[in-house]
Amino acid sequence: MTNFLDLEKKFGSGLYSLKDKVFVRGEGVYLYTDQNEKYLDFMSGHGVACLGHAHPVLIKTLEEQSKKLVTLHSSYPNETRAKLFELMAELTFYDETKCFLVNSGTEAVEGALKLALAYNREKKDPNVIAMKRSFHGRTMGSLSLTFNPKYRQPFENFLSKKVKFATYNDLDSVKGLIDENTACIITELVQGEGGVYPADKEFIKGLRELCDEKNILLIFDEVQTGMGRCGKMFAYEQYNVKPDIIAIAKGLAGGFPIGAVVSKQHIWAKLEKGEHASTFGGNPLAASMAIATINTLKEKSLPENANELGKYIIEKLKKISSSSIREIRGLGLLIGIQFKSKSGPYIDYCEKNENVLFLSAGMTVLRMLPPLIIEKIHANEAIKSIENALNFVKDKDN
Repeated sequence: MTNFLDLEKKFGSGLYSLKDKVFVRGEGVYLYTDQNEKYLDFMSGHGVACLGHAHPVLIKTLEEQSKKLVTLHSSYPNETRAKLFELMAELTFYDETKCFLVNSGTEAVEGALKLALAYNREKKDPNVIAMKRSFHGRTMGSLSLTFNPKYRQPFENFLSKKVKFATYNDLDSVKGLIDENTACIITELVQGEGGVYPADKEFIKGLRELCDEKNILLIFDEVQTGMGRCGKMFAYEQYNVKPDIIAIAKGLAGGFPIGAVVSKQHIWAKLEKGEHASTFGGNPLAASMAIATINTLKEKSLPENANELGKYIIEKLKKISSSSIREIRGLGLLIGIQFKSKSGPYIDYCEKNENVLFLSAGMTVLRMLPPLIIEKIHANEAIKSIENALNFVKDKDN
């Protein structure tokens, strides 16, 4: 092994616990180490590689666009960016859509929050309602909306005190927090980091009705659930409820950094020119990658594939007879297995012994976020690895 691992340890921030695997390339649903070991990737870069690794369409797009124009500030019009705006309109609010491009999920959430507050300038002391177990990002604005004390506590003194936390899937809890200064309600359709908890349909419908009644903006954080992940292009389509503002990122460009804030024109009209900006946001290279990703998702019916295989995986997992599993939850290809003990031993076993990569979602949940291009053979491979992990951990405990 080259010395780059030592260099990372010496000069890197140290904020990540570095794994002992050295991945040097990816192809489709697999990652390969420097020893040419093959691993089934059910992490997809925390959900960003929705088309898998080294997808030929993305490689071609990256090469062609980088030869023409990589960066251009959004104060100058650009054909590629304009085409992405048009695509985002087709996917969301059609002729009513306005879109602002950023570089990440937390930036998209920050932009959505800023937009909602600008829309509610007349409220003397605006407040925001978020959900318990939520995760919206780690920069200071989005961190204010994130419930998990693990992320909040080190910076508690600097976070907004204007955020109230309601109980997820409990409409009465939300109602009890609303007052005349409530500007917006923000929620995930599936709480990913919080443990893979899908929202109840009646809860989301109730939020929409409540926001309409009280003139409150409804924000859906679709950073993880969007771009086909949950069986539709956006998870809100599974609920037949449209938000006022959408935060989008992760799979939007198949792994290339980009995010978006999408809303209706009359809401954007309240944010004045110069009140928000992004140096890199909307650059032609990122925009071209997003266009290629969206078109591929549509042409290959990948949201439908996520819907079908997600149901298949959940059904198969529920048939596993194990006293170690508490619950199986999910929507599309965002799936969680909650164990009665810590999930770490199961995840570690699958990586070390089955060459399958999974994520955690809290202390007791194994999270699946595979590329949307997976086939049934890959689903079966992942399920088998979990069965083997259950048997191994059980035997070890005995």
